[in-house]
Amino acid sequence: MLLPVSFFLIIFSSTFVVAQCRLQLKTAYLLAIFLTSWAQIVLISQLASLVHQLNLPFYFILQILIFVATGYLWKRNGSHNLLGPLSSHRLTVRNLKELAKKHPALAIWLIFTAIVYAFMAVLILTVPQNNYDSMTYHLSRVGYWLQHQSLAPWLTPNPRQTTFPINAELGVLWTVLFSGNDRWSGLIQWVCALVIVTAVFGIARLLSASHAQAVFASLLFACFPGILLQSTTTQNDLVVSAFFMCCLYFLFLGQKEHTRIPIFFSALGISLSIGTKSTVFFILPAFAICLLVDILLARFRNFRFYLTWVGLSLAAFLFFGAFGYIQNQIAYGNPLSDKVWTQGIINTPVSKTTLVTANTVFYTYQLLDFSGIPEPAASFLVRQKSWLFSKIINHLPVPAKDALPDQSLSAMLNTGPTVHEDTTWYGFIAFLVLIPAVIYQFTTGLRSRQTNFRWMLVALGVGFMLTFSALIYWSPYKGRYFILPIAVVTPLTYFFYSEKKNRPIAWIIAVLSMLLAASIVANNSTKPLVGPNAIWNQDRLTLQTLTNASMKEVIQLVDAYVPQNSTLATRLEQDDWDYPFFGRNLSRKIVQLDPYANRIDAAQARSMKADYLLIDPMKRTFLQQPDGLEFTGEANGWLLFKILPQGTVSTTASPDFSGITDARQLVFLDPQFTNRVGVILATSSNWGVETYQGHGVFWIGEKSAQGLQIYLWSEETARIDFTFQLAAGSGLPDPLRQMTFSHWFVEPYLEVPHLISTQPYQLNGEAQATFAAELQPGLNKIVLYCNDEATVRSQPNGDQRPLLVLVNRVDVSPEAVNP
Repeated sequence: MLLPVSFFLIIFSSTFVVAQCRLQLKTAYLLAIFLTSWAQIVLISQLASLVHQLNLPFYFILQILIFVATGYLWKRNGSHNLLGPLSSHRLTVRNLKELAKKHPALAIWLIFTAIVYAFMAVLILTVPQNNYDSMTYHLSRVGYWLQHQSLAPWLTPNPRQTTFPINAELGVLWTVLFSGNDRWSGLIQWVCALVIVTAVFGIARLLSASHAQAVFASLLFACFPGILLQSTTTQNDLVVSAFFMCCLYFLFLGQKEHTRIPIFFSALGISLSIGTKSTVFFILPAFAICLLVDILLARFRNFRFYLTWVGLSLAAFLFFGAFGYIQNQIAYGNPLSDKVWTQGIINTPVSKTTLVTANTVFYTYQLLDFSGIPEPAASFLVRQKSWLFSKIINHLPVPAKDALPDQSLSAMLNTGPTVHEDTTWYGFIAFLVLIPAVIYQFTTGLRSRQTNFRWMLVALGVGFMLTFSALIYWSPYKGRYFILPIAVVTPLTYFFYSEKKNRPIAWIIAVLSMLLAASIVANNSTKPLVGPNAIWNQDRLTLQTLTNASMKEVIQLVDAYVPQNSTLATRLEQDDWDYPFFGRNLSRKIVQLDPYANRIDAAQARSMKADYLLIDPMKRTFLQQPDGLEFTGEANGWLLFKILPQGTVSTTASPDFSGITDARQLVFLDPQFTNRVGVILATSSNWGVETYQGHGVFWIGEKSAQGLQIYLWSEETARIDFTFQLAAGSGLPDPLRQMTFSHWFVEPYLEVPHLISTQPYQLNGEAQATFAAELQPGLNKIVLYCNDEATVRSQPNGDQRPLLVLVNRVDVSPEAVNP
């Protein structure tokens, strides 16, 4: 394995460069090596992509050339000490004992944190990546890049794979390229977590904190639940935060020392961050305002300093951040992403005043996070928090519910804490410490003329929240985006540790942080150490599908029939897992059929030299098996076909594709619709059809996201009646329910829905409700949902869902003609 060799080539090349900069601080020296190392990875990857040689030999040759060139320059310029300021570090056992005796809380906390992060590194090497983003785009794009030997875009139903900034995944690509698998990929974020810890230490020192106080702030950040959970993933929030924190550190260092060398590294940090994740744009407006205000307060004495920084940042951006944006402009006519995708995210019909007001309250609600606290204490605390914030939301001057389209405010406020990489925030310690720190340091910064760093850090954190709240709808999965502002304001917490007084406060924070961290690591639902899904003695596939068990049988189906070195064509939704289909060593080739096409095209798959075709349940755009395909197998609605040579006819009998036929059947089609209309799927955003006494039933919850969503494929325009057998559930004490029936036509690309019709309905107890709809040729979506919000959210059997309406049966028949 060449990974260690490549690693040392990068580190030594970077050290050759940084040693010549004569940085005097250890923190600056380490962070400069980190930035320079990543800049190498980005530059090499981009050069290799331009000549379509993104492969190990070409990459390795470029690394060697950079190593030789930087080594030659280092030798020519005087062979500066490669350890730089690190060479002056003298720690003995005696010194360590004295420090531990002087700062026992910090010593215990530091040892604990070191052990935790070492264990997390072991988890990365033993448990395969299994979160949603990794399986759909972070690791997927690495597989396609290696397959194409280029970073150029390709046909895909998931624009995140080809349009999102690339710098974080280029680090992942490097580990996969030189190791031959993804085992080491999670260490990228793990390293970035430690880089942020180092930057927090450095910025706290620039704020005049003592070494012990800076260590306190660093350990606090390292043990936040969200940071611990993200540190083992291949997501990119820690990466972008690491680059931005390096940018801030070197910018502040340059201001304080009145030197220009740090400006180069600050410019490199901001350019790398912009090339890593677009969430950095949410902090840039506040950043620009801070710099402008600082220039005005200084009466333009620092104008040249900032002008130099801006110029260097723009130059660095061209080399280390702009590549993906330029590709997007060429391929999609938009530097950010596909226009349809971008408009769907940013264009919100709700007013900005409503969004920013409601979302700020929603995210503050989530910041008070009780994840990791054992039950029943956690549920009790959530109920009290829900009661408090309900009062606040009800007194807001805007309709807060409008900021939650298709979702329930009651559900948001009553969802219990979970330890999950995608939803967990930063623990109640963050709320109790960060908010007082922000208030105290902001007022101190305004009063003090010595430094502008304090109020700038506060303005950056608050500015991120306000900008983010004004542009993006709330969802439970956006907590990790706040790693950036959390990292920015954490250095402000150093004053909670005092070497002379308030020791009990420091002890309380340290002990609670350690207890919370231990609970988070043990109960991480994606890598659990305890409970029925504990990782011990589990096979790789079980661990990989721990967060999406329905994919296990699909992956097994592909592995059983599709050889590793063959080509698999896919027809997927934008949110589908596709990374596991590459195989463990990424030896299977994956091609994606035209996502804009309305039909399955066997000829296109054949032109791509594909051997097999895998179809997501939602992409089954046929009622009879298409010509040129031979049915191979099915798993959880996914269909696998062998692609036959042109002119060959399948001799294998195909299954009935007309509708749902298993024991959980809920939707019944009239025989007149055979080969004309078929049921593709019946589900909701949160749960699906259940089996009761041999037939299917469905519980409708709150709002359209938890409504019954029925997808039908129609070969023609058809007038249809939908008859629902309904009964009021126990989510409300009375039997009255306000409901809505809606009919949508769904475009193939990005599954964009277009509303065709909507009908209100009032249910009182039990009823048979009939609605008419005119199906369009193609994919149609029928949604029956409840507009009410449940007041009873816990059933005697332990069910925590808002059970508002029970659907016992749905009949689809030709429209009745009135005489």
